[in-house]
Amino acid sequence: MATIPDVFHYRTLTEAIKQIKPVPRLLVDLLLKSPRSNPAKYAATKSIEFDIKRMGPILPRFVKRTSPAPARNLKNYTHVGIEPPTVKFFDDITYDEIWTMRDAGEPLTQVQMDHLSNWIADTQREQRESITAAWEWMLAQILLTGKVTYSGTDTKFEYDFKMDSGFMGETADWSDTTSKAPLTDLREWRVEMAKETGIMPTLAFVTPNVAKALIENAALEKLMDNRRIEAGNLTYDFPFIGNIQGLNIYEFNETISNEAGSGIDLHGESDLCILTSPELFKSFYAASFSENGPVLGEIYAYSENIVNPGGKRVFAESHGMPVVLHGKGILKAEITVESATSGG
Repeated sequence: MATIPDVFHYRTLTEAIKQIKPVPRLLVDLLLKSPRSNPAKYAATKSIEFDIKRMGPILPRFVKRTSPAPARNLKNYTHVGIEPPTVKFFDDITYDEIWTMRDAGEPLTQVQMDHLSNWIADTQREQRESITAAWEWMLAQILLTGKVTYSGTDTKFEYDFKMDSGFMGETADWSDTTSKAPLTDLREWRVEMAKETGIMPTLAFVTPNVAKALIENAALEKLMDNRRIEAGNLTYDFPFIGNIQGLNIYEFNETISNEAGSGIDLHGESDLCILTSPELFKSFYAASFSENGPVLGEIYAYSENIVNPGGKRVFAESHGMPVVLHGKGILKAEITVESATSGG
C-alpha cells in the first residue's frame, strides 16, 4: 500500500497530472492538439527559442551532383529567444483532513489512501484545467492582436510576434445574406495565405454575430457542408458552423472566469473572421527545476510540508506558451453584418 510520502512525491504528482486529460478547449485542441498540429518542443533551460518565418518556402539553387552544397544565403525567418510566462499555484490539505479520512484509532488503510488519492486527483484536475485556460487565453490574445500581453500585481509582459499588419487588418461586408461575398472573400484570403506561408489555412474562427450571418446566408446554404451539425456530432463539442471548400468554420464564443469570478470574453467585442491552420502554431516549454535538476514537460507538480496547521501543500507550475510560426500565419478580418444580426 502506498504511504503518504509516496503519493506526495514530486515524481508521483508530476506523472499523475500529466495523465489528466483536460476538458476540451476550442483553440488549444484545434490549433495545438489536432492530428495536424506540430509536436511540442521542450527546453532544458529557462528560455525557449524559435523561428518566425517571414515568407513562404524558398526555391533552392540546383547544382551538379558532384558540386559542393552551397549555403542558403537568404534567411526567411527571425530567430527569437525568450523566457516564457510562468503559471504556478498551490492547494493545501491538512493532516487533520488526511487522518480523519479513517475511523478514529485505526491506521490509515487502503480505503483512506483511496480517499486521499481521490483528493489529489480532483485537486490536480482543477490545477490542470487552470493551466489549460491560461493557454486558451494566450491563443486568443495571439489571434486577436498578434501579441500576448499581461499586466498583474506580480508581473507584466508582452510577447509581440510582429504579425503582418495587412493580414491582421482585413475588412469585409457580409451584411447581404443573399450574397456569396463570404465565399469570395474566404477563397481570396486562403489563396493569399497559402501563397505567403506555403500552407493553406484549414480553420476559420468567427465571432457570434458573424456565425449568425453565415448560418442565415441563403446563398451559402447549399455550399456549406454542415452534416456534422445535422448529425449532432460537434467536433470536440465545439460549435461547428460548417465546411466551405476545405475550410472548417467554428464559432469563437468563449468565456473564462478570472480569480475574482468575473467572466472574460476571449473573442472580444468586434465582429471577426480569423483564418489560420494548426501547422502554423507550436507549443514551447521551458524547464522547471527540482532538487535533481531540470524537469522537462508541460507541467511540474510537487509538494512541501506546511505548519500551523500541519499538512501538505500541492503545487503545479508550467513555463510555456503557444507560438505562431509565421508573420502571416493569421489573417484577421473585421466583418460588417446586418444590424439585426448585431442584436438590433
